[in-house]
Amino acid sequence: LLRWQHPALGAIPPSVFIDVAEQSGLIEEIGPRVLRAACLEAVQWPVRSGEPGLFVSVNVSPRQLRSGDLADTVARSLAESGLPAARLHLELTETAVIGDEMLAASLLDRLHRTGVKVWLDDFGTG
Repeated sequence: LLRWQHPALGAIPPSVFIDVAEQSGLIEEIGPRVLRAACLEAVQWPVRSGEPGLFVSVNVSPRQLRSGDLADTVARSLAESGLPAARLHLELTETAVIGDEMLAASLLDRLHRTGVKVWLDDFGTG
């Protein structure tokens, strides 16, 4: 999970700032940066011959999913970093896919076609 290293307050957990970032729309700027940084870091992790390698998980907010360009952002981050798609896992909360299930299904299908793994996090917790 993302942490905010504040110069005066120290490490601030995501439970404190992610909701504000989501509501203000700032998450649409933070999300792609975090995704790109995670891919660039993960591609440097050693991989043994014949093994799939370690994967990195990135949380995706409901607003990021609904923006409609998440699959393009993912594809761009993978291409720029050289990280194989199978080594990127995206975690979505249940609330990210509930509401407009048809749109969510279409967006999830686009993500699936990029080759990344998609996980539903906190499913059933409402």
